[in-house]
Amino acid sequence: MKTDKKKFHYRDFYRTIDGRYSSYWVGKLTNALMNKGNKKTVEKEIEKLFVGIKLSVRQIPLEYLLQSFDKAKPLFSLKSIIISGKKRDFPIYLSPHKQFRLTTRWLNKLIVDRKEWYLSQRILEEFQSINSTKRHLLLKQRDDLFDQAVKNRFNTRYIY
Repeated sequence: MKTDKKKFHYRDFYRTIDGRYSSYWVGKLTNALMNKGNKKTVEKEIEKLFVGIKLSVRQIPLEYLLQSFDKAKPLFSLKSIIISGKKRDFPIYLSPHKQFRLTTRWLNKLIVDRKEWYLSQRILEEFQSINSTKRHLLLKQRDDLFDQAVKNRFNTRYIY
């Protein structure tokens, strides 16, 4: 007797969809900002962030957040391999998950260095500076990584 069971996949089990906003990426951002297992406090700070985006920027918060991430995420990364005694850097195209993870890692470092008291204020200031006309450190870091990938694009002929 055959039963129609759906195949179990580990990605289906570990989905981190945010309960309030039904967004996969907000859940990932919550998990990335979480420190020492205090997820509830980070979720409250993200709610305050969304209210702050609504009041100060006057845009839909989820769209503004995703637009900021799209603006700051890198497309390439470099992988270093030693071939015949020389260290060579290979440009590697990043998947959307790795792009988001790298962006949140960079953003997390910048958020920790800020001086504001509340986490939601720090995140809001970072996103506003990403979308401002001035050159943000995150965008500079992304462009430097892209320039290095373009500079090392000829190393792709070596198979690793």
